[in-house]
Amino acid sequence: MYQRIPYEIILPLFVLHRRPQNKEELFNYRHASVRNIIERMFGIIKKRFKILRTGFPGAYEDQTILVLALFALNNYITFLDHDDFLLIDSFNEEEPENSQESYSCSLNDTRRDREDAKSWRDSIAEKMWIDYCNDSQYHLPVL
Repeated sequence: MYQRIPYEIILPLFVLHRRPQNKEELFNYRHASVRNIIERMFGIIKKRFKILRTGFPGAYEDQTILVLALFALNNYITFLDHDDFLLIDSFNEEEPENSQESYSCSLNDTRRDREDAKSWRDSIAEKMWIDYCNDSQYHLPVL
């Protein structure tokens, strides 16, 4: 996310149909939207599968495979049961308050890694902005 724009004000602005003014606002809005979905899905998976609440003492690679398998199993359960109570309950819950979490790079990250990540983010934001500007369905009235 771009640091200049506070995380907790991004989603409410777009609920009010305020257009993003630049690529940074658009990127942050989409990033925040996806992040909320991912956090909600992890909450559902943790409610459904106790092993994710208690921990799995395996190798990192095994933990990764387990999480992916549980997501796949959850998708299958949801496919079979459209009235899945965990999914329905998650949409009835209040949105979690957004925190001012700050994710810093680990000690193993180099300055070059951070610069590469920033360039990648900027290129994604630029492509999003170009697509957004070229797609007339996104042109909402400015309030």
